[in-house]
Amino acid sequence: MATTTGQGRRSRGAALGDPRNDDGEGAAASEQASWHGRLSAAARAVVDFAGSAAAAVLAAVLVAAWLVVAVVEGFTQAWLNVLFGVTGAVTFVMVFFIQHVSARELRAVMLKLDELVQATDGADDDVVHAGHGSLDEQERIEERQRRARRAAEPRRHPLSRGSTASP
Repeated sequence: MATTTGQGRRSRGAALGDPRNDDGEGAAASEQASWHGRLSAAARAVVDFAGSAAAAVLAAVLVAAWLVVAVVEGFTQAWLNVLFGVTGAVTFVMVFFIQHVSARELRAVMLKLDELVQATDGADDDVVHAGHGSLDEQERIEERQRRARRAAEPRRHPLSRGSTASP
């Protein structure tokens, strides 16, 4: 079984999907997590390289070489079709790599934020789990918080500047 801390949270190394977890998950779930983890790590490596200075230099060299060959061979329609096809395919694939890595990083930030909110005394469970709710539920929580902030603000007399009026 997964161990929990005194406040009911899972300890490190006992997370769901962890192969060290004895909660009855089979080898298939572990294999899927492993495959997904390797794919995610590969996507991260591609995005990290694509954003590096080495990738920028490599791209500039490839474009320069492509232009030199194009000038020597001539800008034929076939040459332009290859150029557009390759750039379109690379752009298409990179969009998915970047989206995957961004979603993964956002999920990690949200998990950390949830942990901080849960550690706060008086935290509202609806707010903690708002990211998993529907848009209507999120808007309802937002409106409830907006009303609570307005109720907590000191009342000001409409004609005075900065001074609070006594009720």
